[in-house]
Formats: sequence, structure tokens, C-alpha cells
Amino acid sequence: MRILVITNLYPGSRQPAFGTFIAAHVAALRRAGAEPAVVAIRDVPVHRAVARKYLWLTIRSVVLALRARMRHQRPHVVEAHVAYPTGLIALLAACVAGAPLVIYCHGTDVTGRTAASRLHGAVFGWLLARAALVVANSQFLRGVIATRYPLLPAERLIVIPPGVDLSLFVPSAGPRRPNEVLFVGRLSRQKGVLELLEAVGHLGTGNISIRCIGDGPMRTALEREAAAAGVRAIFEGPQ
Repeated sequence: MRILVITNLYPGSRQPAFGTFIAAHVAALRRAGAEPAVVAIRDVPVHRAVARKYLWLTIRSVVLALRARMRHQRPHVVEAHVAYPTGLIALLAACVAGAPLVIYCHGTDVTGRTAASRLHGAVFGWLLARAALVVANSQFLRGVIATRYPLLPAERLIVIPPGVDLSLFVPSAGPRRPNEVLFVGRLSRQKGVLELLEAVGHLGTGNISIRCIGDGPMRTALEREAAAAGVRAIFEGPQ
């Protein structure tokens, strides 16, 4: 099965931890015997060079879809990660290739701009209605989509949660750390790390610490906030 994966998140040399879950998804497709081709935005920070990088993604996706169709090797499926606005580009590529569109929803593509703006919400609803399948990464997100976009048939909205590589992550036989909170993710406003620090600070106890794995634009501010709140926080950086 030939699958064209169009994504605005993917690991690169400068941002190796960016969109690793999509790279893992592509690797799983290959192990399953599929032939995924990836068109991705790499090594461009979020909210930077928006017009340029999405224009490049559009041109590259359409050219690849057109070339595949002309060679009679068109994809069987076109996938979009994340849903919005990448799904609009993927829809165009799917129309060019003559293939069904599958849209993967990962979180803020549903709860962010499309929820805050009536215009973006209307465009997103129009986009979802044209997908052969919409995949949510959790039951919660599925519920949000089903509530906001009731015209999307229930049978075309499914849940596939992110997997865990059990060769890398296994239950530890060692002692637990009941007084330590572990956070793994990008240190940005959207991830809720500031709220985590505030919550631990409100507990009023000095025996709880936070260990943060990852990096991002808020790291320096979070270190200052932890010191000001008297919260023991260890910032390990990306691992």
C-alpha cells in the first residue's frame, strides 16, 4: 500500500525531537509492509516563516501527487498530520492524486485556532466532511470533534491512541519515587508546565520535586518561576 504522509511536524537535524510521534507512525507503517512517502516541514520553528514553509509544503505535496498519478503509482491513501491547516494541503494533494484523505487530529489542531475562531472552525468542519476517515488520538479529542462537528458521520471518526515502544519503555522493578513528578515534553505555554509548577507550589510542602525532560522557549522563565515559588525543579533538557 502506497501512503502519502503530509505533515507540518517531523524530526530534522536541528530539531530531532520535533514530531517524533509522526516519525514513529511512519516507521510502523513501513514495518507493516506499507510504502509511505513523507512530505514534511523540517527544522523550521513553530510560528516562524509560516507563509514560506506552508507554500513549500503545498507545492511539494501537489507535485509529488501529480508525478505519482502520471506514473500510474498514485497513493492509495493521503494522510494529514496535524489536522489544521495541513489537512487543507493534503485535501488538495488527495484530489490531484485521486486518493482518499485520512486526517489525524493530535490536539491543539482541534482545541486551538479552530475552536477560537468562527471562520477557522467553519473551514475545519468543511475539511473534516471531505475526509474518508478522521482519526483522534484520544477519546477526549473524539468527543470534542463529535460535539463541535455533528455533521461528521460517527463511523468516519475513530480513535487510535499513540503507542508505546515496549522495547524502550518497560515497568521498572526498582523503587518508586512517590514525591517526584516527571514531565516530558516541549517547554512551551501550550503544554501546561507553568500550571504544573503553580500547582506544586500551592501544595505548600517542600518534599515534592518536578523533573522536566525537554526544552523549549519557556525554559528560562520556568526556571525563574520555580525558584520564586520555592519549588524544587530539575530541568534535564532534551534526552
